[in-house]
Amino acid sequence: MKIDSLRLNMKSLNFKKAQNWIGTYAFSLLLLSIFATTIVLGMYTHFFTGFVAMGHGIYLFINEGFRFSKTLINCLIASFLSLLAFLPWLWFIFINLSEFQASTSWSKVAMPALSLVRSWIYNLTY
Repeated sequence: MKIDSLRLNMKSLNFKKAQNWIGTYAFSLLLLSIFATTIVLGMYTHFFTGFVAMGHGIYLFINEGFRFSKTLINCLIASFLSLLAFLPWLWFIFINLSEFQASTSWSKVAMPALSLVRSWIYNLTY
């Protein structure tokens, strides 16, 4: 699932019209549920999606001026609900920990910094 397609779809919505039509509270719940659903789907797709969710939270915390706003609290609620939905898979990981470690062992390989930068540039340009 491509997150950028979801972003483009959400951007194409006229938020003010939708907010007036649905109502502010219901619209906030809609966005909260979409965010939570994408995090859950991402977690079931790849193990490291949790890092992306943490990055979203850090960005939002910085963007909100280092204060706990309603938006940040909604993001935390969505993240918590996503974690609850992912709990069955966490139990499966715990039971099969050796297989999980084997499938993520590639992340422990040390790479020179220049190789990482080249890889990032390559991935960003293609």
